[in-house]
Amino acid sequence: MHDVNVEAPRWISIYESLAETLANGYDMCIYEYTNDMSCRELLEKHRDHPAVRKYAPLIQLADDKLRATLKPTKRCIHGEFPRSHWWYWMYPPNSPELESDLLEREMI
Repeated sequence: MHDVNVEAPRWISIYESLAETLANGYDMCIYEYTNDMSCRELLEKHRDHPAVRKYAPLIQLADDKLRATLKPTKRCIHGEFPRSHWWYWMYPPNSPELESDLLEREMI
């Protein structure tokens, strides 16, 4: 169980850094990528919590940066999430190992 009051600042910090980093590609595999994107999933899961809501403008800025960078996949790359969880339906270009994993799984 997460203490959202304590964890929310860390999640947003990780997410903002990730959004910045992914603009230049990604150098790890699909497992590491989905693990890294779990910070965005946690922010979504707890989006109505006051400790997360106060970061809504920062989350939106990071979301906008990622959406401008990421490319779509054919299927969800992690679990059975709906398209509203777009971070699991996209991947960063210039990511050879990740792209290889996605091609192997016929996701791109």
